[in-house]
Amino acid sequence: EKQEKMETPECASFMHLHLGIDASDLPDDLECHHVVVNDWELGVEAPQNVIIISIPTVFDPTLAPDGKHVVHAYTAGNEPYSIWEGMDRNSPEYKALKKERAECLYAALENVIPDIRSRVEASAATLSAHCSPIQDARSSVEMIGTPLTHERFLRRHRGSYGHSYPGEDRSGALPPRL
Repeated sequence: EKQEKMETPECASFMHLHLGIDASDLPDDLECHHVVVNDWELGVEAPQNVIIISIPTVFDPTLAPDGKHVVHAYTAGNEPYSIWEGMDRNSPEYKALKKERAECLYAALENVIPDIRSRVEASAATLSAHCSPIQDARSSVEMIGTPLTHERFLRRHRGSYGHSYPGEDRSGALPPRL
């Protein structure tokens, strides 16, 4: 059983983008969940090809101050750990790679909210609950999570959520219980 676990392929990691945005003038019928597939031919495991978007304040406006939205976008288990492996999280190279690899998330969000970059903001109330030090009411909220973030804060091996079972190998059956 232990050998079977060791041989099971793991899911790739994730990039996350958490934003606090200005919600003014957004349509009343803004949907909460979106899936962006950049190229159907590449498949769901291609790096940065599938992005999931959630705007939970569409359903529960109390999750953000009045006039604001919370946005979460992430790559769907398709971020390779290998490009992050061994990086120093405090290095300029790491910070630059974070920005570079988050661009696909912003591009996906621009399909839903075209002016998303100009809307990135939040109030001091949101920041005081989640960040330190407390900043003023016009401070931007942009939090980018990488595979190293998953590895460190979620204690996930190589930033993964766990095992990956390709659908074509299962013929519709559930994966084996590990």
